[in-house]
Amino acid sequence: MRLSVYLICFLAFLTASGELFLRLKGLDNPKFAFDWVYHPVLGHTGPYSEVVKRGKAENFYSELGFRSDWLKTPAPDHSLFTLMILGDSMTEANDIEREKTYVGTLQGLLKNKKPRIHTFASSDYGTLDEALALNKFKNSVQPSAVVLQFLGLNDFINNTLAYAEKNKAESDFSRAYVIPASSTESPSFFLGDLPLTYSSKVRSWWLAHSALFRLYYARKTARIWEYAMVHGYPEQGCPGELQLFLEEPDDGWKEGIEVTGRILKQIRAEAEKVPVLGVYFPSNIETDDKLWQEGIVPKLEHCFPGRKYGRHIGEKRFLGLASAAGLKAISLWEAFKKAAPKRTEATLYIPGGHYSPAGHLVAAQEIAKHL
Repeated sequence: MRLSVYLICFLAFLTASGELFLRLKGLDNPKFAFDWVYHPVLGHTGPYSEVVKRGKAENFYSELGFRSDWLKTPAPDHSLFTLMILGDSMTEANDIEREKTYVGTLQGLLKNKKPRIHTFASSDYGTLDEALALNKFKNSVQPSAVVLQFLGLNDFINNTLAYAEKNKAESDFSRAYVIPASSTESPSFFLGDLPLTYSSKVRSWWLAHSALFRLYYARKTARIWEYAMVHGYPEQGCPGELQLFLEEPDDGWKEGIEVTGRILKQIRAEAEKVPVLGVYFPSNIETDDKLWQEGIVPKLEHCFPGRKYGRHIGEKRFLGLASAAGLKAISLWEAFKKAAPKRTEATLYIPGGHYSPAGHLVAAQEIAKHL
């Protein structure tokens, strides 16, 4: 018994020493996948006040942890048109030079308005992450307008607890989720009227309170991503993303649709009187005729035999939900199709499905018309 007590005390001493060492050395918040840093509210952000090179792109990350034109966020200036853009990797676009992204291009297109553009976007963000960012940073930014970028291919999934930790990257370890209307689960915290929880409340507590646990999870996540970069992810026979195109998706997807509608209403409430523009960003499998006919249609018919599907169903769902929430909403789909004969779909995207500089230009030109 005495030996067990000594062992417990020794382990407690080692743990406390490790925690103290990491905190004193400034190593208490290590980088996770790529350049992610754990954030107790948003799940993750980019690094703080750092310049990160990614290919030809030189990425400035502000002290808030988001790609910006500065390392230190300037004070609000009401003489400027201050635009706050919320999004995921399509907006962060850290593999493209800033001036060639739609954010950088908007700076020039809106020059008559004297714009200052703040982006709050990070890879793998869902709409709730973006709503939380709006809540946390709107007072320090004081926007004149807000743009919400929405990627139907994964935002519905990222918003739903039913798909938590089922994605290929295992990157849902720290994000919050809206509790579905049908659930009786007790919330961990609230965003306005939205009850929020985590896929694992125990793990989330340890991430928030233990530097050693964050270090362990950072190493685990890094290994997953490093392996994927070399070997790729296993091919999924019937990936959940395909349900974006179904008229009658499964219950998990229906939950994602219901929750997304509630998040959009909360974004409208958070923005108060500031106008919000919701923008549907189509993926290459939606706009590229060949990819759709040869890659997606056969999978839909194999995975969901007898079910009705359509190329624009996800787009229409978002536009309908945004309208019901009181947001002005547009889709880039038609703009991309009009640009395709001049450039072809392939040149509007880079490998992996993100927009190329040509795609970003199309996005910027269309968004600028509505600001």
